[in-house]
Amino acid sequence: MHVTDTPSGPIDVRIVFGSRLAGDSLTRDLSSRSKESMVFRSVTANEAIEDLLASPPRILVTALQLNGERHSGLRLVTQAAASCPRLLPIILGESSDRNDILASFRAGARGYVSMQDAGIDTVLKAIRCVHSGQIWASSEHLNYILDEFSVLKEQRHERPLLRNILSKREMEVADLIMVGKSNKEIAAHLIMSEHTVRNHLAKIYAKMGVDSRACLICRIYEEFSPAQDVISSPVPNVQAYTN
Repeated sequence: MHVTDTPSGPIDVRIVFGSRLAGDSLTRDLSSRSKESMVFRSVTANEAIEDLLASPPRILVTALQLNGERHSGLRLVTQAAASCPRLLPIILGESSDRNDILASFRAGARGYVSMQDAGIDTVLKAIRCVHSGQIWASSEHLNYILDEFSVLKEQRHERPLLRNILSKREMEVADLIMVGKSNKEIAAHLIMSEHTVRNHLAKIYAKMGVDSRACLICRIYEEFSPAQDVISSPVPNVQAYTN
């Protein structure tokens, strides 16, 4: 996945739950299990926006539902991201419900953790992964995204052509991204260095107004028609990021 420059020093993590008790409990658990330099602080949903504006963290961990209201955590993520552009949100859901996962990534989440199947160590892995500039999602979750947008292929013929935005070489890189290839695999396939691949990715992200592979995939499937044979491969089986 895309790796961005990450600030040095401790990873600043803000925990936002509906109740202070739940937030403080998760904060203690994460602090006790973390082996890296991470700073955890808990605030309630009612305090969140003011707190985030006053002291923007790098990572936001919040629940899908705050105060019992469905997807209320996603509204918080949308508000927070608009005010704190460098914020990296992670959503904790109660299950792997397809609609919840799709809604979370649409809202701008960089990771989704199903607490039904995961524990504290998984949340810590997700924080490390997202902080490094990657997307935390299982192959099942990412395939939900790809499956949803692949059915739109036949409806995209009247949409802008991607080749009118990207260069030929950028199109080749984008095509390989869409089938789940890593930077190393793209470099080998196109006979170029990984540094050159990263340069092409930076230009693609800038032109497309995105900053991750997952967001790029979503935008291409949602808004653009394929050009010739590009973006025409089968939906990939994207591997889970669990290391």
